[in-house]
Amino acid sequence: MNLWRVELFHLLRTWRGWTLSGVFLLASLLAVLMGFLIHRSSGSSFTYDQTLDLYTLLAWPALLLWTGIAASSFAIDSNKERSVFLRLRFSLAEILISKSVFYFALLGTLWLAGFAITFLLGLVIYDGSHQISLGWFLWGLFFFLIGGVFSTILILFCGALFRGAVASVLVVIGLNLGIPIIASLLVFLELLIRGLTNTPPVEWETVSYVARGLLWWPPATYDGVIFMSVTPSEMAVDTNITLGQALELEPYFRIKPLISTVILLPAMALFGWHRYAKREV
Repeated sequence: MNLWRVELFHLLRTWRGWTLSGVFLLASLLAVLMGFLIHRSSGSSFTYDQTLDLYTLLAWPALLLWTGIAASSFAIDSNKERSVFLRLRFSLAEILISKSVFYFALLGTLWLAGFAITFLLGLVIYDGSHQISLGWFLWGLFFFLIGGVFSTILILFCGALFRGAVASVLVVIGLNLGIPIIASLLVFLELLIRGLTNTPPVEWETVSYVARGLLWWPPATYDGVIFMSVTPSEMAVDTNITLGQALELEPYFRIKPLISTVILLPAMALFGWHRYAKREV
């Protein structure tokens, strides 16, 4: 039996797979519900592309759950019996490549399924007069896929560093969330010291040295998903309005973390392979 089938059957026979699918579906439904409440309370026109922006934000808990499930799977040596079972039946290359491809595909399938459900429900319920630009959608999809590849390789990298699944999960979540949170506090402190606290958040990246450095952090590629809901009206004014914030419609919006990702991916993958290969069962 192929290893990816083993992973799939394991997810389907336990709470993990169904819970992960349910959280992505919940994010989609909550985005539609929040859009409905905003539309009813404000009385203004609410478009389906705004619902998609809400989904990209509400999908974060599902992404963290996926991180935990994938990290526990990559901790192949945390359990001696499982480690012996896998290493006797599959080569190390089969184990790492199969797990990487499987969890990357799982993330992409579930996230895009939630995006499609949100799109269809939003199109039925809300104003659908503005079509989404296909070119910008594909550019945003590219950023999402690159972010998914980096997250998968980061989990492999941390799985090689730590035998235990808990340590691996905590480090991955810490790198994805901890660094941006700490950096945000440092940005605010920097602006406070420099007397620039009145600067709008959308301009922090241009005036803060810490924010400029954070732009090179690879997980920032996820911000590129805002391109997946660009409409012709936004293209006409070169401005993308996401969750109430107006951002310049710039195709190289997150090119810096993209460059960092391309550089770090092979190094992290090779290091992880080397550590797994030298580890004793």
